[in-house]
Amino acid sequence: MLDLADRRTEKARTEHAAATKELPFQRGDVLFHSTHGLCLVKGIVGKPSGLEGLSYWIEPVRPAKHLSRYFVGVYQAIQSGFHLPISGKEVEDIFASFRSGKTEPETALNENYSLRLRTVAQGNTAQAFAQVLLMAVSKQLYCDRGESKIVKHAAEALAQEIAVVLKIPVKKAFSLIRKHLRAHLVAHPWLGDTLTYKD
Repeated sequence: MLDLADRRTEKARTEHAAATKELPFQRGDVLFHSTHGLCLVKGIVGKPSGLEGLSYWIEPVRPAKHLSRYFVGVYQAIQSGFHLPISGKEVEDIFASFRSGKTEPETALNENYSLRLRTVAQGNTAQAFAQVLLMAVSKQLYCDRGESKIVKHAAEALAQEIAVVLKIPVKKAFSLIRKHLRAHLVAHPWLGDTLTYKD
């Protein structure tokens, strides 16, 4: 027979399990982050009704010199850049979109290009970063400094994820992106420089 303390513990476990069941990531999931690389969800901690709520306990798959662990609110994880890695097929789909030349229509570009670029980039997924690159080659004018920074980050993040998925060096991933976007680079030489790997 359970005593009062055991009942409270059992109730807390049940509430925790119910609260975490519908979350986007679960314990044991491998995630990707453009800064931290592949990461493992070690657990989901906190109380559903607590002041800070539930958080993911995330650690890089490849440990650094010092133990790295991150506690990210469950509803901030995606916004912070953590997501499930893309598949090899999704990499090919991205390359196909680059080759197809399906860029942004001019009407869309006239609707506050900078704001749209920033909004798309905040998706923090490989597909979002690929769309940023396609938006960049759609623009007839050079990007301003702020826009160039967004495009540079998108290119770096996309190359890093492709490198992890295809198990190739990041330099090779940059080359593949450049290869599949080459039809657009003549008109956008600044983008060619952005897509060149730098040590």
